[in-house]
Amino acid sequence: VLAAVYKALNDHHVYLEGTLLKPNMVTAGHSCSKKYTPQDIAIATVTTLLRTVPAAVPGI
Repeated sequence: VLAAVYKALNDHHVYLEGTLLKPNMVTAGHSCSKKYTPQDIAIATVTTLLRTVPAAVPGI
């Protein structure tokens, strides 16, 4: 979803340096039986943000 949002913003020539991102944490779905630690969730969230949010975005 984040990649699609940033592609659309780029397609519409949005000035990314003037934007901020307020994300939610990555979490497992309701049907997932495995319980993840807060550290696992934090690592997954940061990894996702690093892979999808352009460097031009000044703040998360």
